[in-house]
Amino acid sequence: CIIGLCLVGCQRYQPAPLSPEETVASVSQGRKETDSDAPFTFPRATAWMARYGPALKEARAEYETALALARVKTPLPNPSLEVGPQYGFGPDVDHYRLRPFASIGFSIPTGPRRARQDDLNRLSAELAFVGMQATHRELYLDLRRLYSEWILTRTRLETRKTLSEASEKSLATGRKLAAAGFASPLDTGLLELETVRARS
Repeated sequence: CIIGLCLVGCQRYQPAPLSPEETVASVSQGRKETDSDAPFTFPRATAWMARYGPALKEARAEYETALALARVKTPLPNPSLEVGPQYGFGPDVDHYRLRPFASIGFSIPTGPRRARQDDLNRLSAELAFVGMQATHRELYLDLRRLYSEWILTRTRLETRKTLSEASEKSLATGRKLAAAGFASPLDTGLLELETVRARS
């Protein structure tokens, strides 16, 4: 019976090494699954953030770990087993100085300690869930700010490109007017300067 109790708590070690090649290949495959031909929109960026964001993955892993712990009820305390020699000396010892010794002990919880531990695990899972939601909201707001800056930058670039094209047309018209004698070389030089400035 004692040997059976000892063997119940034992578990064999099973190595599960991580393979860097497989990890990199799975991440690379996940990135290839994204549709690169579709236009880059804010909902698409939000979906990518939710799927590939490292901070969100870390918060989600913490929540899933806390949730898995909260789903398992707190077990009874492990029994204690003591086995060994008992050595005695002095005048009170009879003719057996060395004797075997064995004892087994059980702790029987009488208070609500296990229920409180279950409540603590449940509250830890709820806290991890709130932390995950807060991380998602912060990343979402940061992504919205960056996307707005990107849209404004693209609009500014397109406007400057339009201005550069208009300057090129003005320069071509100014050269024609200078060739016809209606504009001076100074006017043409100013137009060239504005065109180079707009192009740069």
